[in-house]
Amino acid sequence: MIEEAGSANYFILNNSSSEIRVEFTTSTELGSEKIAFGVIRQGDRKEIFKDGIIGQNPRPTSSFSEITFVLGDSSGETTYVYSPIIDEDWRITFEDFSSGNYGTRFYEYMFSGE
Repeated sequence: MIEEAGSANYFILNNSSSEIRVEFTTSTELGSEKIAFGVIRQGDRKEIFKDGIIGQNPRPTSSFSEITFVLGDSSGETTYVYSPIIDEDWRITFEDFSSGNYGTRFYEYMFSGE
């Protein structure tokens, strides 16, 4: 018996005025794991996470419980906590469902620092 699965790749586009540090907590279904991704420079787009689920296509709400963005410069740091996660805040930049009902999606969240 072959069970079909969907997958998702998640990207952050840093559209703020400085580099950001990104940390996130996975959803409760994924064990609420805290992950410190690292730094994304101003204007850069980085993949932060991949998820796969048997029998469904992952969405941001099924992969994350919160994402923290930390902006830092010589005058200090500002922290933004993105929670709750809202699927409609993410833009789908790629889809491939050529093998049936389940496939791959690339999601992008644009962080502006506002």
